[in-house]
Amino acid sequence: AHNQYRTHMKKLVLTTLLITLVGCSESLEDKAANGDAQAQYDLAMTFFEKEQEAKGENGDYTAARKWIELAAAQNHRDAQYMLGSFYFFGIAGPKNENTANNLMKSAAEKGHVKAQLVLGGHYNYKMNYQEATKWLLLAAEQNDVQAQSELGFTYFRQDDYQNAIKWLTLAANQGEPRAQWRLGILHSKKNYSNENRQYYDLEEAKKWLILAANQKFDDAYYTLSDVYAQDENTPENQAEQEKWLLKAIEANDKTATVKLAKIYELKWTYEYLEKAKKLYKSACTTLDKRPCVKYDRLSTITYTNADYQQSLASLRRFDLCNSCADNVAQYMSQKPKSKCNILAQQALLNLPEAKKELEEFPEYCVW
Repeated sequence: AHNQYRTHMKKLVLTTLLITLVGCSESLEDKAANGDAQAQYDLAMTFFEKEQEAKGENGDYTAARKWIELAAAQNHRDAQYMLGSFYFFGIAGPKNENTANNLMKSAAEKGHVKAQLVLGGHYNYKMNYQEATKWLLLAAEQNDVQAQSELGFTYFRQDDYQNAIKWLTLAANQGEPRAQWRLGILHSKKNYSNENRQYYDLEEAKKWLILAANQKFDDAYYTLSDVYAQDENTPENQAEQEKWLLKAIEANDKTATVKLAKIYELKWTYEYLEKAKKLYKSACTTLDKRPCVKYDRLSTITYTNADYQQSLASLRRFDLCNSCADNVAQYMSQKPKSKCNILAQQALLNLPEAKKELEEFPEYCVW
């Protein structure tokens, strides 16, 4: 989460930095050298833009930092914001988050919108929601759409759903995908108390999540699949759930990979079992061995004709009537790729869902 926060803030800062600037002129240098804070800032940004365009993150920003420091020392709010960014990311100098936050706070107190946004994000990360709300509200009231989205989320984390919806909707209606995604989460939240039950609305959740997904906001894909899973269990909703899980998998979501593998596995057919194996294998990593275990278990399922008597004997551990066990053993011995044989083998591997379904003796196991 900390790395995601830093990446998010870095994108924000670099986006802010790429502004249209006047060219570097002799008069600008003279003004800067004579102590004009605005000229010092403009000169610094000219150097910054030149390096940014030429070399990006690998540029030499030493000259830019020199003039930024001089302007910031004169309480120039844009320079304080920029210098805070330099300290936060260690640009042309050491990293120092405390100094960065102090500079951001100084700029924010002077009304700098992006500084207020960054400061609010910092306090959100620290879970100091009172301070986060204070700074984000100042930026949101200046019509900063990102601040409106972050403010809505901050209220959401404090269970203030009325204000959360107010600010998230304001940002979402301006096309901010993160706000649309967060509104989808808010409206699909299951565990509301009775007084807040009014906010649970799956159709409203779908509306906002689809808007975010259509903007290729990756997190919306998995959330949409979850919303369809919550909805009525119909073939249409099941198809939508699988569709959005596939979109999430395309966006390299390993959680979605495992979830879809589980769905395929529980269909108990040869074709879907092979799909499940491929998904489990792709999700298997050195950090998470659970999909590897599932892949290995599925790989033990055989598709060759088993001995009828041995099959019948293996089924005695289950709560099956004699004729039911006979039917299942027939499938195991004569139709190894059948849905019933796959279900039986899964049950014999102690998969709880398979055991439960087998003992209910599904229609597809009737011989």
